[in-house]
Amino acid sequence: MACSTIQEYLTAVEEQIRWKRAGPVVALELKGHLEDQRDAFAEEGSTPEEAERLAMEEMGDPVSVGTELDRIHRPRPSWGIFIPALLSLAVWLGFRVFQHWGVSALTGYYFPRWGGTLALALGVMALLYFLDYTFLGKRPLLAAMLLTAAVFGRPLLEITMDYPLDVGDYLPLLLPLAMALSIYALREKGSRGLAACCALGLAPALPWIALGWVQMLWPTLLCGTALLALAVKSGWFGGQKRNWLLVAGYALAALGAILLALTVLADGAPYSLIDAVLRAQGGNDDYIIWQKQYVRELVSNAGLVDMADIPEGVENPAQWLEDLRWLLRYEMYDGMLLAILANFGWLAFLAVQAPMAVLLAVGWRKCRRQTAALGRLLAAAILLTLTWQAAAYVIQTLTGLLGYQGLLTPFPYPLISDGGTALAADCALLGLLASVFRNGSIVREDSRRRSYIPRETT
Repeated sequence: MACSTIQEYLTAVEEQIRWKRAGPVVALELKGHLEDQRDAFAEEGSTPEEAERLAMEEMGDPVSVGTELDRIHRPRPSWGIFIPALLSLAVWLGFRVFQHWGVSALTGYYFPRWGGTLALALGVMALLYFLDYTFLGKRPLLAAMLLTAAVFGRPLLEITMDYPLDVGDYLPLLLPLAMALSIYALREKGSRGLAACCALGLAPALPWIALGWVQMLWPTLLCGTALLALAVKSGWFGGQKRNWLLVAGYALAALGAILLALTVLADGAPYSLIDAVLRAQGGNDDYIIWQKQYVRELVSNAGLVDMADIPEGVENPAQWLEDLRWLLRYEMYDGMLLAILANFGWLAFLAVQAPMAVLLAVGWRKCRRQTAALGRLLAAAILLTLTWQAAAYVIQTLTGLLGYQGLLTPFPYPLISDGGTALAADCALLGLLASVFRNGSIVREDSRRRSYIPRETT
């Protein structure tokens, strides 16, 4: 196919690329190569028209070039993310059906509530997957400040359907994203920029310290410390030694905030550390001791495929099992993994977590391959959030520190535990993560090192 100008050549190439978002990216880079080659021929004495023709001839037939580039530049669905996520959601759906088994429950309660929640979660995931994630990099500091400020408006963020959705309770899951965006915005500002990131990251800790909400501090501050360390290691804030001292200072401040939350004043008298731990779980001390005893006995007596045996010394085994089922079904509403362990044993306990383990392993591998700073930071923030959410929940499950006021995290296990709003929040994070991986190959950085996807070739 003969073309008379470079622009005609680029148009012919772009027409062969089916992924329309990749077309301008490829054409823009190809235009640079063609113009460089044209200038080289012109310096050798060719006329402008002849130099342009020779450059296009050397590049090759535009249809063939476009076909090859189409093969290379295709949106690659993140099956390593989606398949494990869908498997986890299938487990979640199965246990919801099992829990509310029966025609009347399914039609009158189950589908309006859990079916709608699942549809909403999948819709949010799909929406964010197809969006251009680089829009977050256009005003990153403003986005970071809005996400952080939203935490203070937590009581106002409630949606009422046939039950209340406390959206504000799950905003802390987005705070690592706020830290990632602030790092991205200030990474050229040196140590002052890093100090500003530290201040923004510590801001949400102030109300949580006053209220003793230590479980909110762990994921926010630990993920923030990890992201700051990643930024300093990547050299984004300049001088390393001073910056590592700032990261260490942030980590010490985070530890201090957690300790302060554990020893918060109430009714004019300081709690001891044990009292604070017990209070962080909610309920009275006798109930918490009873709950932990059951969990300890369950974990120690669980077999590979079911309960190995009833704990020794139990006078009424039937009543013990009944109490255990009652505890799991009605009291530990976040105890799905514990219920799986009690009914099906360790193999099932590990099997239901396998999809999330695969998802995280695939995600971390893809995260390391991201060349754009924005993509790497957002992916790391999301993966840190999900990793902590899963690990902390398992630790709480096996130690008896369960419930919404759990010591380590108030959030359920990603995708498979109780909590419809948390499910939607996790799906939103996964949709954004998949968008990063989908668009990673076509994201470029401008002269100011801002990530963007080129839209036009002229």
